[in-house]
Amino acid sequence: MAPSVRIADGGGASWKNAHRVALARYTVACARGQAGRIIARVRAASADGATIAWYPATANVVRRLHRAGLPVLTWTVDDLPTMRALRQVGVDGITSNRPDLLPQVR
Repeated sequence: MAPSVRIADGGGASWKNAHRVALARYTVACARGQAGRIIARVRAASADGATIAWYPATANVVRRLHRAGLPVLTWTVDDLPTMRALRQVGVDGITSNRPDLLPQVR
């Protein structure tokens, strides 16, 4: 209905097992796999970017998504240390219930 409106796919970061979270944080191979799944899902949805939970947003995942030309938006982060860490790995946006903290992120 509005082709000029950009959209992001939010389904690419669903995780069924907690051990996958740890793997994504500590192995490059899993980060490649996770990023590949997110990229495929975004492309299948004809979306312009990825909206993912904060925990798979490692430096490797964010770098791969950026190389694919996708902005990376994370959800839902309500603490300043996590916001700062996400900013450091290069996410493009953070969804939060605490917008009062966002100006402190540098």
